[in-house]
Amino acid sequence: MAVGAQDRFETTSARLLFRFSKALLFDSQQRSIARNQSESLSEGGTSSFESIDRLGCLLCLAQFATWQSDASLKTEACILQSLLSQSLRLSGLEENPQSMERCSWEEWTQEESARRTKFFAFCFLGIQNIANDTPFSILCDEINLRLPCSCPEWTAPDAVTWNLLRQTTPNEQGLFRDTLNALLSPNYRPTYSNSPVANYVLIHGLLQSIVWTRRSVSGTLSLASSEDYEETFDNALRRWTSCWQQTPESNLEPLDPNGPLPFKSSALLSLAYVRNCSGVSKSRNIFSWIPSKIAESLRSSLIVDRKWSSLLSAYHATNFLATLVNLGIQYFKHNQAVLWSIEATLCGLESCVFLEKWLSHVQSTKQDSPLTDHEIRLIEWIQEVVHEGLSSVNDSSFEGNIRPVLLPDQIIAIWSHIMLGNSPFPFIKMIGETLVAYGKN
Repeated sequence: MAVGAQDRFETTSARLLFRFSKALLFDSQQRSIARNQSESLSEGGTSSFESIDRLGCLLCLAQFATWQSDASLKTEACILQSLLSQSLRLSGLEENPQSMERCSWEEWTQEESARRTKFFAFCFLGIQNIANDTPFSILCDEINLRLPCSCPEWTAPDAVTWNLLRQTTPNEQGLFRDTLNALLSPNYRPTYSNSPVANYVLIHGLLQSIVWTRRSVSGTLSLASSEDYEETFDNALRRWTSCWQQTPESNLEPLDPNGPLPFKSSALLSLAYVRNCSGVSKSRNIFSWIPSKIAESLRSSLIVDRKWSSLLSAYHATNFLATLVNLGIQYFKHNQAVLWSIEATLCGLESCVFLEKWLSHVQSTKQDSPLTDHEIRLIEWIQEVVHEGLSSVNDSSFEGNIRPVLLPDQIIAIWSHIMLGNSPFPFIKMIGETLVAYGKN
């Protein structure tokens, strides 16, 4: 209820509901301890339904508190994130491959709901770790649950329909760890049924693998091995993209009846490409919530060159912006409560900064290293996207001039316009102010 009130801009009510919800959750946990009813794991590797309810409540509370500007809520967010990761581990992150071979529809729905709750908690913790440049709370290697099922199975209205769908499903969903490893293998073969939630979870797994590798390998070893692991992750992201495209529910409409996960997954793909080719050399100070300080860190945090992987990243960063321009920049700006998300904001921030730096680097080095055909075509596409974007923004400071030398500043102008919309979450507005400060340099 607190998250719902926040989405409707009822800030005071949202904070009251947050306090009440947290008090009820903690009271429930204390009562459970007092009754000496520990939530032990079942043979199949899952916890009781009551424990999963508490995990879901913790997830909602952590999501609410993490992206608030209030100092007391930010402190509580750190505590809730720690409790969430601890509860997630205790809930069971391993699953027996034969655990669901024979079960009723009712048992299956409880198991699938629990599985999805755990995966969403993992994804939230991951994006929070990436935002604040902190170590990952839960590593991919710790998780070996089945991937979430397909949309038709999940939305089956009754046991009869579900049984019919199960008969036409060739295989059970693959395990998360096995499927992630398969995507990273040169001998990849599809091992899971395409679904929006499975794709969303796997792109989070690939993103964590990329970020963890970048952070783990440093110095001269990083320079020596960068091309090897960049190619490995580029191929994995290409395989994931093929799976996303083959998923029947995949589209770039945030208000699709099947949910916004395909749109979010596409945004995370652009972030994964950016992190694969550039990484982050130091903390960006996002946790400080000071736009000028974050902007200063961003100026030196991303190192950009003109290698092939950078071109791919620039392409995907452009594609993300082009998606928003095609759907309508003003539409996104003025309907952020239902269209926009924290994940899309973080992806937009890094895509924007990377593309601005890439364009600036291309302009500063084109005399010594002429543009390739691929770079020329990409810059022409960026000019088309920026021209349409500025027409929507109606920024008279550029007066319709879309020369390549102006593109870096124009990219910042469009993205800051989007971020400074009417989002109910202070974090998104703060990122918009950061881009404004970044553009003033």
